[in-house]
Amino acid sequence: GRIGFIKNQLSLLQALRGTDYPIVIAGQITDQQYFQLCKQEAKNRHVLFLPTLNRQDLADAYAAARVHALPSHKETVGLVSLEAGLYDCRLVSTTNGGGSEYLQDDAEYCQPDDLAEIRQAVKRAGERPANIRLADRIRTKYTWAAAAQQTLAAYQAVLASVRPT
Repeated sequence: GRIGFIKNQLSLLQALRGTDYPIVIAGQITDQQYFQLCKQEAKNRHVLFLPTLNRQDLADAYAAARVHALPSHKETVGLVSLEAGLYDCRLVSTTNGGGSEYLQDDAEYCQPDDLAEIRQAVKRAGERPANIRLADRIRTKYTWAAAAQQTLAAYQAVLASVRPT
């Protein structure tokens, strides 16, 4: 992932102020000024900032997490959310975008500009039991191979419709 305004980590930190939730934010810093605001908000709290993680470290981080929250300002579905769902993380996603088409009822949703809603979504997600149904759906439906097959089918349909008579 990336640490930047669009991903909305600052609002997540603000929403969880006063809780005892340990928070890990990982990813490439795309906006140094925004990152400094996040660090200031995280001061004297249980917040750990990590750089972009290799595959094994990322898998370990997901496996150790209970909740993965991505209250982005806009998002189709975060690949990080799909990855986290494979490791039984309970998910929080934004209402701004198409995440609900992928995650359906297997995630909590929040408006990215509503701190109380973000906080409640994280709380609700943390209370959910593990969801093997989501991980199974991700493994079968949202793979690179499935995406390639759907892309190929779309190209073939377009080409079939424009063939000369």
